[in-house]
Formats: sequence, structure tokens, C-alpha cells
Amino acid sequence: MSSISLELLDYGDIEDVKDDQCIGLTLDQFVVLTIDQSVVLIIDQSVVLTIDHSIVLNINQSIVLNTGNVKDQSIVNAIADSITNATDHSIE
Repeated sequence: MSSISLELLDYGDIEDVKDDQCIGLTLDQFVVLTIDQSVVLIIDQSVVLTIDHSIVLNINQSIVLNTGNVKDQSIVNAIADSITNATDHSIE
């Protein structure tokens, strides 16, 4: 399993973090995290997550889940739960 890198930087800073096949890019308060072809985009605590062409959209803690082409639904559910728990805390 690949590790995950995520950094929040000060305004105006851009940094690429490469760890195995993971790439983290932060710009102001915008965070893009890729994990093995999956993409997490965090914008002001709104989250878009793609897993095998499926989309988890979390806006103000409401979740819409599109499960097309997902081989293991439990993975999607676990990540959706993690995102919900993470967005319970504001990003400073």
C-alpha cells in the first residue's frame, strides 16, 4: 500500500510532494492529493474523491456517492467515512 503525503502551505506557496506514486500539490488553501490514480480535491472543506471512475462529493458534510465501476465497495465506504470525519474539523 502506498503512503499518503499531504501538506498545507502558506498562501502563495506551491509545493509538489512525491512519495512512491503519491503526489500532493497545495496552493493557498486548495489541496490536491493523488493516491494510486485516485484524486482527492479539497476546496474550503468541499471534497471530491474519485476512485476507479467513481465520485464521492462531500459539500458541507453531505455525501453523494457514484459507485460505477468500483470493484470493492467497502473501500469507497471507508474512504467516504474518513472524509466525513476529516471535514468535521476546520482547515486552519
